[in-house]
Amino acid sequence: MTRFEYLYTLEKALASYPEDFKKDILETFELHFKEGLANGLSEEEIIQSLGTVEEVMSNIRMMNGDFEDKEIWNKEINLNLTDIAHSIKSTMIDVSSFINKTIKDFPTDIFQSPEAFTEENDLSYEDINTLIFEGNCDISLMPSTKLHYIFRTYKADDSSTFHIQKDGNTLFIKTAHKGYLQLTIPETIQNISLTNSSSDYSIKNCQLEKLNLFTGSGDIEIESSHILHCIANSKSGNIHVKALASTDTRLQSLSGDVAIYESSGNIHAQSVSGDVEVHKQNAQEATLISVSGDVELRARVTKAYCKSVSGDIDLSLVGEFEECEAESISGDIDCYTSIHTLQAELSTIGGDIFNNSGLAEERIGSKTIRIGQEGPQIKIHSKSGDISLH
Repeated sequence: MTRFEYLYTLEKALASYPEDFKKDILETFELHFKEGLANGLSEEEIIQSLGTVEEVMSNIRMMNGDFEDKEIWNKEINLNLTDIAHSIKSTMIDVSSFINKTIKDFPTDIFQSPEAFTEENDLSYEDINTLIFEGNCDISLMPSTKLHYIFRTYKADDSSTFHIQKDGNTLFIKTAHKGYLQLTIPETIQNISLTNSSSDYSIKNCQLEKLNLFTGSGDIEIESSHILHCIANSKSGNIHVKALASTDTRLQSLSGDVAIYESSGNIHAQSVSGDVEVHKQNAQEATLISVSGDVELRARVTKAYCKSVSGDIDLSLVGEFEECEAESISGDIDCYTSIHTLQAELSTIGGDIFNNSGLAEERIGSKTIRIGQEGPQIKIHSKSGDISLH
């Protein structure tokens, strides 16, 4: 198979995916071919390092499966709210047309615009436990003793700008224009779902049971918060998390970077073409995946699983652990551990293996090394990349 045939087959396999996603994947693989050819590799060798199109698609399907989690989670948070949503649908305007008309001429700083519109209000709802937002606003979320909002936008009219609808214990907020929304929430609000087309989120010092964030191209920042179940998705923006205490955290971006620092709780972080980094995490389980970006894990975890198709993987396992598995098709994998009693299997097809652990090894064939017979398990495989154990 030639380079042209490989990319053509991959493009056909991606036919049902969104155009921006398909473009990003094809550009990434095209770049891999250019770099390989520049380094003296043949097209056949590059294809071998990338893996078959079927293997690539298997990884992509695995990655995209978590986008469905957003819908599943929304079904959970909206349990028994389906009828409510239908009942208020007629009173809520469709924001998409307004967003498309106003984004391109939206001023950089709405606070400096003489035409800026501001709405501010306290909401005296004491029985609200769920908040659902849909629109296109940069959102800042912080704790307070009362529910309060400040909404600023450039284009506004009294009939279509900002909508609030309460039904039972749920508050629905919908905006028709790009703008900025600052929300302060009391501790009684425990479930929050925010959906944006292209704007940023800033979540600080919040204590919640469930948080679900989705944005098309905006960045997501979560800091110094306690959130039992946290889901954050951005199609092309970056996701940055710091000092988050959580039971379960799921972070995903198609082309942006994903990073989490100084946090606790199980973590599932992935990006298609961006880098994935987890530093100083305390977790029972950590799963980090990227198709073409690098993966870096420096944490105290019980079980770790890291995967990249063409990116490098850097693992630093702090303290005791039970299992660690890392896999890359063409990227290099480095693993550091302070444990001296362990079981490790390192294998590659076209790369080299370096045992820098100081532990005795047993070679199984020319490209597989086994180390130790008891203790925590490490399994590392790269199809054409190098492997190092330290």
